[in-house]
Amino acid sequence: MRTTTLIRLIAAALVLPWFCQTAAGARTQEATAETPALHDPLLQLERETDDLGRSVFAAFLEYDAATLKDALGRIEARLDTDEALESDRYLLAQGYVYLLTIHKFYQQTRPDDPPEAHRDLDPAAVSDQAQEFAKTFAETHPKHSDIHRVEGELISFQIQGMVGGMTKGPLARAAVDRARELDPQNGWALFSQARMHFHNPAFVGGDKELALKEFRQVARSLNRFRVQLYLARAYHAQEMPAQARFWTKKALKTAPGNPEALLFSEQLAESEQERP
Repeated sequence: MRTTTLIRLIAAALVLPWFCQTAAGARTQEATAETPALHDPLLQLERETDDLGRSVFAAFLEYDAATLKDALGRIEARLDTDEALESDRYLLAQGYVYLLTIHKFYQQTRPDDPPEAHRDLDPAAVSDQAQEFAKTFAETHPKHSDIHRVEGELISFQIQGMVGGMTKGPLARAAVDRARELDPQNGWALFSQARMHFHNPAFVGGDKELALKEFRQVARSLNRFRVQLYLARAYHAQEMPAQARFWTKKALKTAPGNPEALLFSEQLAESEQERP
């Protein structure tokens, strides 16, 4: 009797760890199958371009619109010359997304006294010009997913009020949908979809809770400033201050001194002081 009991205990001691490991492995595989890793097309763009092209990415992290505009102008000047790179039009379209992102920030925070680089900038005209770069690149690279995501973001900057949302909104969404259809693992395409869910009113598909889930999924694969700051904002919108602070710090680690991240950090601190 005692021998049988002892044998059973030993067997359990041997089998239980194996069972737990197997179950844990199955759960991990299941989770991986449900949320496959995303990839970052902009990493490939940064590798393919030259130092001038990489300066576009560096200027964005600092919200240095003057340097960004200068770099974009020099890249435009070399189009259709022997110095042009195959990815230049893709880079230009993405670079203007960056410029419009910076411009929108200063429109919202310093409308009466924007930095000099923004005073003569027409967002609608810039978006139109950049969309032409995107469309030309897409014609010669029909299987390129991310250029459609870029086009969708450019269109979204032209949305003004409810009428703009009704006319331009579906166009922006269709472009992002094309990007996701061509490459479901495109992290930036999911990021753009999350932005739409975050900013849009509920009656046209806005859903901040869903946006938070999508931003979290993107952040697991893309260690990028825009992703980190949006995730911080999404947590803040769901009244989760600890997580909002964490991701704001991550954003500032990625882009030290970035004015939008610094301002949001200050706003978080103020809101914490106001909490009962």
